[in-house]
Amino acid sequence: MKDNQALSEALEPVRFPSGAWPASGRHPLVMLQQCAVNLAIKDLTSDGILAVNGPPGTGKTTLLRDIVAAIVTKRAELLCKFGDPEDAFTPSGQKIKRGSAFIHLYKLDEKLRGHEIIVASSNNKAVENVSAELPGMGAIAADATGLRYFKTVSDALLERDSWGVIAAVLGNARNRSDFRQTFWWDDDVGFQRYLQEASGNPQLITEKTETGNRQRRPVIVERENAPEGHDDALKRWRNVRHKFTKTLSEAKTALANLQVIHDLLIAMAKARAKFAKIEAEIVSRGPALMEAEQTADDAVLLQQSQEKLVLALKRNVDDAMQLRPGFWSRLFRTSTFRAWQSNHGALAEKLKGANARFVSLKSDADTKVAAHSRLKADAEELQKTRSELIASHEGDRERYAALAEQYSGTFLSEEFFERRHADRQKTAPWLDDQTARLRNDVFEAAMDLHRAFIDAAARPVRHNLNALMDSFGVRSLGNAERDALIPHLWSTLLLLVPVVSTTFASVSRMFGRIDPEEFGWLLVDEAGQALPQAAVGALMRTKRAVVVGDPIQIEPVVVLPDQLTDAMCRQFGVDPLLYNPPGASAQTLADAATEYYGTFETKFGTREVGVPLLVHRRCDEPMFSVSNMIAYENLMVQAKTAKA
Repeated sequence: MKDNQALSEALEPVRFPSGAWPASGRHPLVMLQQCAVNLAIKDLTSDGILAVNGPPGTGKTTLLRDIVAAIVTKRAELLCKFGDPEDAFTPSGQKIKRGSAFIHLYKLDEKLRGHEIIVASSNNKAVENVSAELPGMGAIAADATGLRYFKTVSDALLERDSWGVIAAVLGNARNRSDFRQTFWWDDDVGFQRYLQEASGNPQLITEKTETGNRQRRPVIVERENAPEGHDDALKRWRNVRHKFTKTLSEAKTALANLQVIHDLLIAMAKARAKFAKIEAEIVSRGPALMEAEQTADDAVLLQQSQEKLVLALKRNVDDAMQLRPGFWSRLFRTSTFRAWQSNHGALAEKLKGANARFVSLKSDADTKVAAHSRLKADAEELQKTRSELIASHEGDRERYAALAEQYSGTFLSEEFFERRHADRQKTAPWLDDQTARLRNDVFEAAMDLHRAFIDAAARPVRHNLNALMDSFGVRSLGNAERDALIPHLWSTLLLLVPVVSTTFASVSRMFGRIDPEEFGWLLVDEAGQALPQAAVGALMRTKRAVVVGDPIQIEPVVVLPDQLTDAMCRQFGVDPLLYNPPGASAQTLADAATEYYGTFETKFGTREVGVPLLVHRRCDEPMFSVSNMIAYENLMVQAKTAKA
């Protein structure tokens, strides 16, 4: 990091980061424990890779959850632009015949695309764990009782208590089949039933009882309180959109105030530096100003003295003229006239010399007076700037004090960077509990908004998902025009279920008909275990990637002999140190491609990684200290509290 101010600007709460670094090149980081999410959202606006590097227990999975929440919230803001969610779906003119009915295919508005989230890894258990943890009750705050998103479906998919269907475990054929059967086709909890009800087609299940047949509503329709048609869904949509807009506005106001605090801290620091510079300038200019004043005064005194001499000589010349002899004396050049003429000539010559010296002294005095005036004006301007700076600084201090009293978070002032390494790492900057709660409220409102959007767009959503659930786009839909809509079918599913997970091995099969950069986000977990080439297919199909892992944990598994892979690298002119596994992995390549990096000095040399996570919350002592010393140069920070 260039300096503390640059890091402070990088960690600012809203404009994150705000031009602290140039647009190209790599930038060293001192601490980014709390801001990897903001870097991902801010820097990866259209494309790019961000590597997050952290040992086990440093919150990599929590980081992925936060990124998911940020992406979903960003999309919620775009959802608000539609008065009727059905307007986000445009009929393509393509349809598929199923029995006696037709499935109509719709294009999703491009504004809503690019927010799809794919979680991938070489480790099947890793992606399943992430997808299972995201909807788990342990992933949300205990007081987030309002955060529920089609919980009935999620509970059925996970076979345990959850908060919502935020993620789906897909990938291999079995996972896809299990998901489809429960999520879509199940009579009681299948989403197909829910969307039918929301479209205005009442859903009933007929059951046999001892007394005969009885009809009841499906569990998902009953528990999730499905709207009774498009008009009912639109009414709910307008109410939920208003609530989201209001909640978002409140949160943005709080964040804007934090931004003001951040700007004031920077402004006050700059003001103090400028004040010190002005003070030093005033002091340094003092002797020169005094010398110029004395020099000007001396020059003026000399000029004035010479002026008096000139006046006196002029009087003498004038007096001599009064004594000039008469006409006849001048005509005959008498001795009297010659004596007068000699005396007068001497006086005139003396006056001429004195007058010339006066002109020279006056010019010198004018120059020195002007020089003094300029120095004096500069000094007065400095004093004026100093006074204005003091007044402005006092105003900023008053505004800062008022806002700091309202928000009790930890601000990134100059004093923050004087803290110990461990204290800095464990400190969450900016957000106090109240402001953090506002952001949580925004996410809850964003999930409610997604739900209301799905309700109001139930008809096109149901048609698109009916087509997708047939084969998940693995098989052709019959012609090139329909196949071109497969990305839109996936985007529809990912509008409803924001995250789907897969192993790299299943990407080519499941997303075989997805063109490059059709999806928005790729989140790679356990990237230190992934072969570089294994991640290529997933990277190609997404615009942005956040690659998370630790290359000094388990290395990628390589089935070819080292001699063969080394020979292949030589044959194709590839640097084996950079690209040849097991030394190279998806994580190490992402680290090298990431604009930000952390540097660790080891006994073997320097190791550079992507955005570092250093706060550990899993292991007890002495295991933490042992691993910290052996593998992490004692840079990890213990944040797990000891059990009483």
